[in-house]
Amino acid sequence: MKTYLGLIALALLVVVALLIYMVTYTVGSTELALVARFGKVTTVHDGRLPGQAGLKFKWPLIDGLTRYDGRIQQFEDIESQLTTKDQQQILVTMFCHWRIADPVRFYAQIESIDKAEARIREALVSVKSSVLSQYNMDQLINTDPARMKLDEIEQKATRDLAAVVAEAYGVDVVDVGIKSLGLTKSITKQVIEVMKKEREAQINAFRAAGTSRADKIRSRARTASEAILDFARLKAENIRTQGYRESARLYQEYAEHPEFAMFLRSLESLRQELTQQTVIFLDGSKVPGVKYFKETPDLSGQ
Repeated sequence: MKTYLGLIALALLVVVALLIYMVTYTVGSTELALVARFGKVTTVHDGRLPGQAGLKFKWPLIDGLTRYDGRIQQFEDIESQLTTKDQQQILVTMFCHWRIADPVRFYAQIESIDKAEARIREALVSVKSSVLSQYNMDQLINTDPARMKLDEIEQKATRDLAAVVAEAYGVDVVDVGIKSLGLTKSITKQVIEVMKKEREAQINAFRAAGTSRADKIRSRARTASEAILDFARLKAENIRTQGYRESARLYQEYAEHPEFAMFLRSLESLRQELTQQTVIFLDGSKVPGVKYFKETPDLSGQ
């Protein structure tokens, strides 16, 4: 009897658990939960909103539950060859960030994330071709950042894609961006040649500017050098004139004392001659004291 009671209690617990499972469900903080009765949505819970996440209830058997990821979704389209406004060929890959904005419309039109991504991808291919055909090649690829329009292209692609899919599928296009840009083999060489010519033009411009600046520096240097030399020449002339005046004064003094003047000139000549190794020959007949270098003087007094 006790065994039967245990089995009955276990069965009741299983039934209660099944009932709870059938009438309750939980909504995560990043989830969108839709309750549909006979295919028509009756309740929507957005876990991203305050108070929407947590335990919820529904009628068993007649209410169906559909969950969606409420976070931002991302995908990349395939690389495709497009024609720019100036009839150049370019390889472009774009990416898209999107999320569900209207769960009811999304459920009615698409039902699943995978289907939504496929349709948005198809729309992006068309938008990408349409937008890029409005811009020239040098607005996509250029060494001068000021001439590039990538930000403008991405913003326009985002607006155009949102206009196509947002209202129709109940999604919000967060942004569209360019992942990669490339050139086809047929025009790569042409583009390189154009870039080389642009570089050569820049080099010539820099060289001309440098030459002009160098010429200006040389001209200023010559002008300054001539001014300095003129000043030095004037200063030297003043010093020379002052020397002439001083020498004239000295000559006047020498004229008054010619013997003394000759003595000073002799000393000056001797000073100049004795600056190097000098040998002096003295005549004993003229200078009596010289003989004592060879003869001992007589000190007897006789």
